[in-house]
Amino acid sequence: MKRFHLLIILVCIGLFFGCSGKNEHEGCEHTDAHASHEGHDEESCGEDVVEVFSHFMELLGLKTEKVSLRNLKKTITIVGEIARDFEKPVHITSDIDGKVVKLKARLGDHHVKRGESLAVIEGEDGRTKEITSPLGCMIIGEHVEEGEEVSADTSLFTMADMSKLKASFDVYQEDLGYIRPGQSIKVETSVSPGKLYPAKISFISPIVDGKTRAVKIRVDIDNFDCSLKLGMFLKGYITHTGASKLITIPGSAVQVWEGKKVVFIPISEDKYRMVEVELGSGEGGYIEVVSGVEVGDEVVSSGSFHLKSELRRRSAGDTGHGHAH
Repeated sequence: MKRFHLLIILVCIGLFFGCSGKNEHEGCEHTDAHASHEGHDEESCGEDVVEVFSHFMELLGLKTEKVSLRNLKKTITIVGEIARDFEKPVHITSDIDGKVVKLKARLGDHHVKRGESLAVIEGEDGRTKEITSPLGCMIIGEHVEEGEEVSADTSLFTMADMSKLKASFDVYQEDLGYIRPGQSIKVETSVSPGKLYPAKISFISPIVDGKTRAVKIRVDIDNFDCSLKLGMFLKGYITHTGASKLITIPGSAVQVWEGKKVVFIPISEDKYRMVEVELGSGEGGYIEVVSGVEVGDEVVSSGSFHLKSELRRRSAGDTGHGHAH
């Protein structure tokens, strides 16, 4: 029974596709005499041509799409590091002479909100005063202890605004045309991959490094949850939409054949030829084509895997069971 099922499968494969090799060339012998007015030539009989019986095309899911012009977004990945020092640390002092009654914030607290109580000072007259945070930030220095006598100019804490951080990145010279000051980018860390932080390019160096051929840029990062730390390594993503349209094909049309990128183009109602293509960047399901096909050409956008499989079967020595009519 298993052998019977296997035989049926092999016969069905042969029914989907026309034959190759000798039979295929015999079926094309008439094309030389009529090439000038029927639009056929020797290309329709090559080893890179697959013939599919027309009534099986729908069953195989074969669909085509025209090569077209469209704008593609280019995403550049850069690497960098958050600055290891603070831009403008803030020193919190006592407004009065007195004694520290209570410390409500501690070194390392990084979710301190604007107006939040930091300490309570008891003045020489017995009155108490609450010291509050002038900004939302992190405490990076704690300079007094509870019970300690302080004067009006004593520094109680040093604070830094961790909600906005500086970072530097390297951009290779071939990508400089895709960046500009004020441009928005996204950054992430290996600690939380996929979690993106908004940032903007604030400065582009005018100097190209002689060894790396890269230019330093600075960005301002919105550390909205204060989870980014000083000195962290980052990845940045710069997305650029090209001003000119590019020749594109659906990514689903591309197959790999012997290490090369290929597509299948219809050359008649029931024949498809494999064509090597050189590809550029892709976005949104479409890929730039550098060479191989032109605008207006049709490519198989769905079901091309079946065509490649048939070529693979033929190259293995199985030439099928007959020619389609």
